[in-house]
Amino acid sequence: KQWYQRRVAITAGSYGSVNLWIHGTYYERTQCLCGTWDGDSGNDFQDRNDNNVGSPNAMAAAWKVANDDGCPNPPDPTDPCEEVDRATRNWAEQYCSRYKQEPFKSCPVDVTQY
Repeated sequence: KQWYQRRVAITAGSYGSVNLWIHGTYYERTQCLCGTWDGDSGNDFQDRNDNNVGSPNAMAAAWKVANDDGCPNPPDPTDPCEEVDRATRNWAEQYCSRYKQEPFKSCPVDVTQY
């Protein structure tokens, strides 16, 4: 089948990322690492009992299977802004500020959280 005829497509992205495309018939029907696809980002990090958890790592820990192979838990994510010098941070803030203005300002996604 062509990619647009499939209901779910998973591809490997760059730098170890994974891209997931889900057909619209699954709207409000996802759970687990896909989050809850319903337009409410406040309920995307949930455990197996639909309780909101505080972070992506907490959600992943709630869904992981038995750790019989002895793999360590992943480290907590770090704030990339704390790992760079002031000049780099100033450049990034200036570069990203354009996405907080029109025409992007009216987008339904709050880019200030990224």
